[in-house]
Amino acid sequence: MTLPYPIFLVGSETYYACALDHVHKQ
Repeated sequence: MTLPYPIFLVGSETYYACALDHVHKQ
């Protein structure tokens, strides 16, 4: 899986994980 943008900010991994979780729930 390729990320649309590099994860480098603190907490962005959690944000991305939440975004993926939201997509999977749809």
